[in-house]
Amino acid sequence: MAYWNESQQESAKLLDALGTHWSSFYRDDGFVAALSKATLELEKQTRQFAEEVSGLCDRYNMPLFHTENWFALTVRQSQLARHKLVYGSGLAYGEGYSYGEQLPEATYDFALPTEELVSATAVADGLQSPTRCWLSGIDFLIEAGYLRLRQNPFTDSAFPKTEIFENGVIVDVETTLWLFKAKFDRDYLQRTYGYLFSLPLPSTDKAKQLLNAVMDATISGTVRQDVDNVISAATGVDLCKTDSEIVELVEEDRYGLVIATDRNVYRFSAAASSLVTVGDVLAAGDPLVDVVQPVELNRADNSTAPLIELDRGFLPSDFAFSLLFNNQDTELVVDSAGENTTVTFEIGGFPADVELFWRAVRAREAARGYTLAQLLDRRLVPLETEPTADTLPATINPAEFLADNVLIGNVLLYVVKSNLISGGLGLDWLSVLRNIVPPWNAIVVLIVMSAPATPVLLSGEGDAAHYATNEITETSVDLAQAESAPRLRGVDCYCL
Repeated sequence: MAYWNESQQESAKLLDALGTHWSSFYRDDGFVAALSKATLELEKQTRQFAEEVSGLCDRYNMPLFHTENWFALTVRQSQLARHKLVYGSGLAYGEGYSYGEQLPEATYDFALPTEELVSATAVADGLQSPTRCWLSGIDFLIEAGYLRLRQNPFTDSAFPKTEIFENGVIVDVETTLWLFKAKFDRDYLQRTYGYLFSLPLPSTDKAKQLLNAVMDATISGTVRQDVDNVISAATGVDLCKTDSEIVELVEEDRYGLVIATDRNVYRFSAAASSLVTVGDVLAAGDPLVDVVQPVELNRADNSTAPLIELDRGFLPSDFAFSLLFNNQDTELVVDSAGENTTVTFEIGGFPADVELFWRAVRAREAARGYTLAQLLDRRLVPLETEPTADTLPATINPAEFLADNVLIGNVLLYVVKSNLISGGLGLDWLSVLRNIVPPWNAIVVLIVMSAPATPVLLSGEGDAAHYATNEITETSVDLAQAESAPRLRGVDCYCL
């Protein structure tokens, strides 16, 4: 009620400022006081809008929404709807519920006149000395284009009612709900800055974080923190916000992991592991949990990534698909039959692509005058004889070899535990990294997906069910019609 008390005091001061005639002698001073207060509210709204316009010039602290100190929402009793169960409501329908059913505790819903209205702090029955003050998240919600109330304002005597007549007959009843600090989404973020990069940004704090990271990288040149901020915005995993924050609490409550500093409070999934302890002094951009882990690719180990995949963006145009370099010890195959000793090791991928890769290695060896086998020779003193299986290592880790000799210095790997992220823009927004990564550099994002511990048997109890299919033989396809048959070609895909 602080707002109303403040308004009453301000209107009284304004009345005194108009002169003692209005405050002490004029008999209808209540009307003048009410008029003064209304004028004061208009001035407050004008100042609010002026501050919003000024704030749009600061992309770091710009407002996301337009705010109306008071918004009058007039509703009619005929517009009242009750919430009904739909698919995805989160209830167990086997316990007696059914789709379309209206629950006894269902909310009283009114359709909003505009989709721009996204939230409000309170709902009151009047502007001056209200007797009802319903709070957001407790007494009402604004979602899916509806104002959802826990109580029916048409059965509450505090809300003034107006009867609607047609031909002398009452056909409806209406009342006015006063929404305090109503926020309207007018796409400030997108219309002010997002259009510069053709980014359809939603009006959220994470979207603003991503936009600022992209703009910082574009204006000043990409640095590591810009990439960290993009990934943080996409995954919803917060980084330390300011310099010199001191960790004061690392605890787990009913909602998850809480890390509190002397300036901010950060929340994460309960399964996340903290990377900080009480007393640590942090810098802006420092990671707090292991949900997103940046790894410099100057080495690879089994705890980081099971393999490294080079897709067609890393390979010449001759390659049709990706090449896979496993992160495990693999037998080194030595061939001493020719003039020079050659070595190969197992690489995953389309057989034609693997063959093309080793042909390219042989061509590079001939052009440079030394072979991969000579570089792997364990003898300390170079000898005139070719290396043999005895002088070469028995195994090699393809991923480590690739990281140490090819990717070192210009590739950064991020390992993301997808089951522990929430609240971000979504992993598809990671594609904006292509706009800020400098030439001859690359960002590799490894999405770690956890499978359930208990297997899911789709066929139910017993043996797996097998379904009969038509047998395909060489005579099943009419080759005469193959040329005119439609063709399917893979353009892009995701492995889930």
